[in-house]
Amino acid sequence: MGIKRKIIIGFISIGTLLFLSGIISSLELIRFNSSTYSIMTDSRKSVENSANMLDAIQNQNTALLMSISDKSGVYDSIFTAESHDFKKSLSRVSSKLSTKEAVAGIVKTYKNYNEVVNNRPPVITLEWFSDIYKTTYYNLTSAIKELLVQTQNSVINQTQELHENAYRASMIGIISLAAGALLMLLFFFLLNNFFISPVLKIHSELKRAITLKVPYKVTLDAQDELKLLSENIANLIEINRKQNS
Repeated sequence: MGIKRKIIIGFISIGTLLFLSGIISSLELIRFNSSTYSIMTDSRKSVENSANMLDAIQNQNTALLMSISDKSGVYDSIFTAESHDFKKSLSRVSSKLSTKEAVAGIVKTYKNYNEVVNNRPPVITLEWFSDIYKTTYYNLTSAIKELLVQTQNSVINQTQELHENAYRASMIGIISLAAGALLMLLFFFLLNNFFISPVLKIHSELKRAITLKVPYKVTLDAQDELKLLSENIANLIEINRKQNS
């Protein structure tokens, strides 16, 4: 195999390895970035919807409490509006596997809450509010808070996965750098063994043959351009000596 071909193959091998490792690292980083964005987006939406549900149910609770002393019915419209906001926030809650149980708990407790509220007496009394309504209200708010807890736990678990993905992506880079360094050493060895050393050997023997007037003898194992060059130099020296003798 010719020297140029060996050098070209060496460069192509190193370049291909680094190119492939770069692609793999880039894909890992893209996946890491996408996962991070997805986790943060889902977490933010879940927290926002949970906060909106808590605000809505607390406003409903306040409206019912105020209606005990105010019989004008003005708080009924507030209760209806807040109930509508609660349902919208509940419909936007993502029922993922990590928070599926908490979302199901909210749906169940909200159903019980609605049954109690829809069957409330025409005139709300403090006894009804304390003995019947208050329990369903606390159950519902507790279910919403449980969603917040599960969302937080899910973020913690997914953050650990992201940490492992980042470690995996960095390991690919480290391995590719180590492999690149190894290939560079191998390429240097091949370059030195098949190019630099033979050239130095030819140069040394040529200088010795010219200076000391001794026969030019260089033995090269490779079958390439350098061996052909050495043979041509030997022939040239032999022809020159015959002409001078």
